[in-house]
Amino acid sequence: MKNIKHSNSLVWLYGIHAVEAIIKHHPYAVKELRIGATQKKLIQLFKNNYNQNIIEVDAKFFQDFPKGNQKIAALANLDLKQPPLNKLIHTSDNPICLIAFDGITDPQNLGACIRSAKAFDATAIILQKHNSCSVTPLVHKISAGAASCLPIYTVTNLHQTIRSLKKDGIWTFGTSEHAQTALTDYREKKSSLIVFGSEGKGIRPIIAKELDYVFAIPTSDAFQSLNVSMACSVALYHFQQICQ
Repeated sequence: MKNIKHSNSLVWLYGIHAVEAIIKHHPYAVKELRIGATQKKLIQLFKNNYNQNIIEVDAKFFQDFPKGNQKIAALANLDLKQPPLNKLIHTSDNPICLIAFDGITDPQNLGACIRSAKAFDATAIILQKHNSCSVTPLVHKISAGAASCLPIYTVTNLHQTIRSLKKDGIWTFGTSEHAQTALTDYREKKSSLIVFGSEGKGIRPIIAKELDYVFAIPTSDAFQSLNVSMACSVALYHFQQICQ
């Protein structure tokens, strides 16, 4: 991808949904907005809806961007302002649903999970700093802009974060195909943290010991395995339904 940076935190986001979402939710973060000069409808759309200076560029500018860039890119600071996590917990009148990823490394999976999280009304996402994928431009693109719409927190020690959340009254859950209890058997309307493990090893034992419940997602006996993004979608849909 085109490596244009003004500082360590400025990167190019690309694609209509990713660019539109960061302008809508974090306009302060956008430093430049460039659109292909031939994209007249797109240029007019952003002129009509957003107070951003548009720089029209020729197609050569996008030649090093990944496919699907739609000839639109925003130079943005991804150190987005988020409310403190404990404020989200204590100011909500309804049960909240947090998601944590224990070592997810594939940006395609992470982007798909974030998109599902937004679609099914998750409150926020927690990532661990080390041995995990960060929220890159590709993640923004795959999430269809949802990565700008949800608070995302990166923590140094996920284990300690989970312990702290439990002290704040958050119930903790995980999913495993080896669990004895089905996810569909759970019907409690509680503020919850759902933990998803890495693509290969699943949830680490040190994290699993902190979980109040571990559920299996009911699947066909002929094929029981789901990847993390599919498991995330199913689990979030279930929690959304019981909390309505």
